[in-house]
Amino acid sequence: MRYKNIVKTILLWLPSIPVIIFFVQNAFEKIVKHDQLDKIGTSPTLLITTGLVLLIAIGLFIYHRTILYGTLILSLYMTAIVAIHIHKGKGFYLTMLIIIGTLVAGWLRKTYLPIKPD
Repeated sequence: MRYKNIVKTILLWLPSIPVIIFFVQNAFEKIVKHDQLDKIGTSPTLLITTGLVLLIAIGLFIYHRTILYGTLILSLYMTAIVAIHIHKGKGFYLTMLIIIGTLVAGWLRKTYLPIKPD
């Protein structure tokens, strides 16, 4: 039974790992390389603030009690990015996949998935 719980935990966290890695990389890039980015909001203060909000949202996403808030903030952020990509005429399919991945990862970790005994 202990083996099943370990496997269940690993499988529940597996979709969250790429989401966390993507957003951590994105947040640190906005904080550290804010002067080298060519974004719609080129203000360094705006980029640093966005990076800090992303780090807070990642923390909320990781902690089980606040996973809904973290998922909501990260999904709303990526929805704004999709709107910007549509406005600029860029491809937005990958960003849509990131939104879907974030929602699925949050849903999997928040819902109760029972393990049926043998």
